[in-house]
This record gives sequence, C-alpha cells and structure tokens, in this order.
Amino acid sequence: MIVKGNIDMTPDYSQSAVEQLKLRYKMAAKVAEMYYNAGFSVVIQDTYLGKEVISFLNEFESKPVYFITLNPSVESIINREQKRNKTGYTTWQVEPLYEVLINENPKIGLWIDSSTMSPEETVSWIMKCLKTEARIK
Repeated sequence: MIVKGNIDMTPDYSQSAVEQLKLRYKMAAKVAEMYYNAGFSVVIQDTYLGKEVISFLNEFESKPVYFITLNPSVESIINREQKRNKTGYTTWQVEPLYEVLINENPKIGLWIDSSTMSPEETVSWIMKCLKTEARIK
C-alpha cells in the first residue's frame, strides 16, 4: 500500500500509474506465492483490467493458477453501487470501466455474469467450475 505518492489508474493514466500498478500486481503475486508455498490456499481479489492482466498472471511460478472474472451487467453494477454504504467508483464511471473489461481483458479463465446471482450463488458457481473452466496454469 502506498501512503504518499500513489498515482491512481485513471481513464487518462500515466506511465507512472502503470508502473505502480505493475508493482502492486507483482507484490500481490509474490505474497500469494509465499502463502501457497507455506501450505495455504490463496485467493487474490482486485480489479484486473486490460493488458496488465497477463503481466500479473506471468508473475506466478506455482501451479495451479485459476483466474475468475466477475462480469455483471452495467445496470446491475450501477444498482449494486447505489445500495452500497461506500463508493466504489470514484475515479472511473461504470460504463468506461466495463468497456475496458469487455474489450481489453484476455478472454481466459472463468467469466461469470453474476448480474442475477447472490454472493452465495456466485461462490457456488465458482466452486462448480473452478477446476474445469477457471484453471489457466
């Protein structure tokens, strides 16, 4: 976590923002590897978008690696955001961020349209498809 000097990924992001993003991804992967090598099951949750998804996934040496993309509709995202106690969308609007996800993310792993699913249903679906669809390495 960067306390001072953080550069957010904005729609008009800079190269410095990309470098910080890559550092965050690299550190998350390394910490996950350390936990995995110590015998833990590990889940990393973040917003992984665009070309940098592949650079993040390439950081993993251990196998297996599963990649899951939650892909609810724009309407569902906006509806959920209105019901939250906090604001998740401050730098980006929902629609442009969704466009990056749909148009730039690699179509790998398990993609789930969770628009009409509860959190419990989403987890159940992930567990059902984990080893067949989500595994990428």
